[in-house]
Parts: sequence; structure tokens; C-alpha cells
Amino acid sequence: MCRKSGKDVVIRGSDLQQQEKVEVLKSMEGWAEDRILTLLKPVESSWQPQDILPDSSTEEFFDAVREMRKRAAGGDPRRALGVPGGQHAW
Repeated sequence: MCRKSGKDVVIRGSDLQQQEKVEVLKSMEGWAEDRILTLLKPVESSWQPQDILPDSSTEEFFDAVREMRKRAAGGDPRRALGVPGGQHAW
């Protein structure tokens, strides 16, 4: 936990380790922008959940979700591999 004593910030134990991790990550920002971000596809051309999920701003949202769950209930568990993180309703 950080405590302020006047103008100084006192960092103890694990807080110091956390601060060092933050500093390392900050120092890598330029490297990541140059070498990793250039490899990513633009968001506009990437799959987005709203492409196939019901619109949550409509009144029919919960009914549509229930319908999706019904259709998925009898599904083959092996298909869950295609669901991000294996998050499925089975």
C-alpha cells in the first residue's frame, strides 16, 4: 500500500515490486507499438460479438438470448472449442 508523507510517496514491499512491473511495461510501449500493433488486423475487419449477438439495447434482447440458449442446449460439446474461452451453455 502506498502512503503519502508530505510530498513523498512511501512504497513498501510488494508495492515496490508492482511499481517496478509498471515501469517495465511503460518502457516497452514504443517497442510494442512498433512490433506488435503492426501485426494486428484493424478492428473494422475483425470479428465483433455484435456481429452475431442480439442487440442489448432492444426490448427483445432477453428473449433473443433465451432463444440462443435453447438452440445451444442440444449442441455437441466439441463445438465449444470454437467459442472464445470455451464459454458455452452446456
